[in-house]
Amino acid sequence: MNSDLAAYVHTFGMPERLREHLASQGRSGELASVQSKLDQVLADTSDFLYAQRDPIRWGSEFEQELFLYLSARHGWLNRDGFRPIRSFAGWLSWHEGLSAP
Repeated sequence: MNSDLAAYVHTFGMPERLREHLASQGRSGELASVQSKLDQVLADTSDFLYAQRDPIRWGSEFEQELFLYLSARHGWLNRDGFRPIRSFAGWLSWHEGLSAP
């Protein structure tokens, strides 16, 4: 799932990249299931970011909190899989004005 996540998320979810990735592995039939799981990780990331009471101060402590939150909900998520999530979270925080100045 972590390599699927890396193929799918480049700032945000890109279904065509995921489709190509799964096809290259002979897993085209898993598209709906895999995309659903990955979309849930993105939704949980968004929920975590929007639940912050104060502007987000990005740093190792906040990233660790986000990783622990997500890995508790998605037991398959590892640090490699977290990298694209961090990219998505940073973009979303900037785009939505959630980050501290």
